Amino acid sequence: MKKADEILSRLLDKGPAGAQPFHSLFGGWQELAGQSLAEHCRAYEVRHRSLLVEADHPGWMQLLLMQKKAILARIRQRFPQLELRDIKVRVSATGGAAKPGARQPAPGVAPAPRDGEPARPPAAGPASAEVEQALATVSDPELRRKLQLLLQEMERRIDTRDRK
Repeated sequence: MKKADEILSRLLDKGPAGAQPFHSLFGGWQELAGQSLAEHCRAYEVRHRSLLVEADHPGWMQLLLMQKKAILARIRQRFPQLELRDIKVRVSATGGAAKPGARQPAPGVAPAPRDGEPARPPAAGPASAEVEQALATVSDPELRRKLQLLLQEMERRIDTRDRK
């Protein structure tokens, strides 16, 4: 009796012309997007020269969009025959895009303290009213802290640019 992976490999190898790049793209998504993003964002289709991706939370969607140019460049280099022009991201309706139950903090964010451990002080300073309003709907404290840092850095850069 043959294993399922052997059968699938043969089907993909002998499948319709162009099937291999798609299989390799989806199978290599973790390498292309990075482990953290791949655990929360799932590439699910190529349509009209765009890669369609589903994120399990708006914060992860934002982080993916911030890295979109670099990810698209890696895909174009590895799979030029796909001629991808864009990555389009949506938030999953169910809230679970990649691996159900996989909870990992946003990149660069320390994990939440375990029971009995003292809470760590926030890494970001006080947020402006505009940042607080933007973060009001984010319930995950780790993701909220990471997004707060990103938004504050964006504000700082805008202020610096405006002063020049």
